[in-house]
Amino acid sequence: MILRFDIHQRAQHLLLIISVSLLFLSGLPIKYDHMDWAKQVTRLFGGFGNLLRIHQFAALLLMGDALYHLGYLLYIFRHKGRRLSMLITLKDIRDVYHHLKYLIGKRPDPPQFGRYSYLEKLDYFMVAIGVLVMIASGLVLWFPERAGILLSNPGIELMRLIHSNEALVFLLIITIGHIFRIHLNPDFLPLNRTMYHGLISREHLQKYHPLEYQQLLENYQEGDGHDESLWPGDLQTKETKKSLSGQIVVIIELLFYLCVIGIAFLLLFTRLFS
Repeated sequence: MILRFDIHQRAQHLLLIISVSLLFLSGLPIKYDHMDWAKQVTRLFGGFGNLLRIHQFAALLLMGDALYHLGYLLYIFRHKGRRLSMLITLKDIRDVYHHLKYLIGKRPDPPQFGRYSYLEKLDYFMVAIGVLVMIASGLVLWFPERAGILLSNPGIELMRLIHSNEALVFLLIITIGHIFRIHLNPDFLPLNRTMYHGLISREHLQKYHPLEYQQLLENYQEGDGHDESLWPGDLQTKETKKSLSGQIVVIIELLFYLCVIGIAFLLLFTRLFS
């Protein structure tokens, strides 16, 4: 097994799961407070005041996690000399075109991914943008008097609209897009545990991140000590095989993301111009 995610990355991921789960659990009854199920959930929490306090606590947890993540990125970039491999590059754009041709049978082999594929980067930036939007709009709603110094009443109402609809889009991205590809992938059923223990098998690393695997292999052969988990007796190269079920997962996820983005823009423009 090879270490893929360190303790800080796993802690950030866990904090994100906890904070977002609490935000959804407390936020949806607030959004739909006129519906019977929302009133029942509110009573279970002991009233609207408790529900709001839980929502605000989860918001603070999410903001803390965001600051933790930004500090971690700054640290590894400045002090560890590691590249920010999650950034989108021209290769990712070429990989999209290559992958689409592969999925429809126009190319014999899939693109070769490094540490992160373009799909993983898409996951990351959609979540990152969602978190920033939720925090910014949430602070406006939390402190409307102070926000009123910079925003008019229509501007604050727009933030309320964005906060509410972005929450639903965020929920769809996480529960369907991310979880579907990560945990319902036939290679990882019933659960992908990489983010929980931080380890990935050599077989999966070579299949899904062959360029990173090759770099680790070269580091080991050069003896520079960058990766002590690659041992000599377990470096045989295995041929990466096509997986029809894996292709179907990718196609469904791409179509899902297109639908979510389209629905989000449709909802926003409908509300703005209605």
